[in-house]
Amino acid sequence: MQPVSMRRRLVYLVLSVIAFMITVPAAVFYASGYRLEDFSLVETGGVYVSVSTSDAVVSINGKEEGTTSLFVRSFYVDRLNEDSYSVQVSREGYYPWTKKLHVEPSIVTDVFAFLIPQTLSLREIYIDTDEEGVASTTRVVSQSEYNSLLKAFAATSTLPSAKPSATSTPVATRAGVELYVEKGNLIVRWSRDTKAVPSSFCVEPSSCVYEFFLEKGKDTVKNAQFFLGGIVYATKESGVFLAENDVRPVPLTVPVYSRPGSDFRIINGELIIKDGSTFYEVSGF
Repeated sequence: MQPVSMRRRLVYLVLSVIAFMITVPAAVFYASGYRLEDFSLVETGGVYVSVSTSDAVVSINGKEEGTTSLFVRSFYVDRLNEDSYSVQVSREGYYPWTKKLHVEPSIVTDVFAFLIPQTLSLREIYIDTDEEGVASTTRVVSQSEYNSLLKAFAATSTLPSAKPSATSTPVATRAGVELYVEKGNLIVRWSRDTKAVPSSFCVEPSSCVYEFFLEKGKDTVKNAQFFLGGIVYATKESGVFLAENDVRPVPLTVPVYSRPGSDFRIINGELIIKDGSTFYEVSGF
């Protein structure tokens, strides 16, 4: 076998260098979110969807991306052109969740799918020392537990401020997000670094706000607290609601207890409703 000539070796070397110079930049551009479209490089973005439960179907613009499981609770879809995308998450027995997200080049737009069961359990709370024959729709508590409920609801509830003010006291704070009840409106504000605003405050990745109304004008909000991944609030006119904490369309708000005058408290992680002199425990979230 004849050895490869020096000239041929030189040709192979030149071809290898050319191939390297072509493929490496292409791989770098691809990894950076670029793709070839109409013989030009187009910078793309992505969407990252997190879901708290299993068996939820995640779709983008009607195309199914997958189903969550015990070990898979999120999906990342990349190489999306700059545009608006409709993200849908559905699960049997839950309110359908939809969010319209705007994707921008070289940015991953993240969102948390706030799923709420369509059917919640409501159990009346009362005192009874004899637990035999107690219905599943009731919850028996001791006298001391019942007194604790009375004390919790006797505490001054959140009342609308006479005048809205940036220095008014928040009714609840969690991880830099503050809730304010001002003139019967429910306002969500970001209180930390303005350069690190959560995606839930950004209508578009490059267009964020530092506060927004969760409830404005329709009803008079009198109480609000963080609960699970959302916000529960009570109004004088329509009862208690559970809402998604996100400014992007379409925010999900569902009724929890639709009786005027009812109120709530979060006690030991549980949602307790008070309607007149009757207490209820809400579960099934």
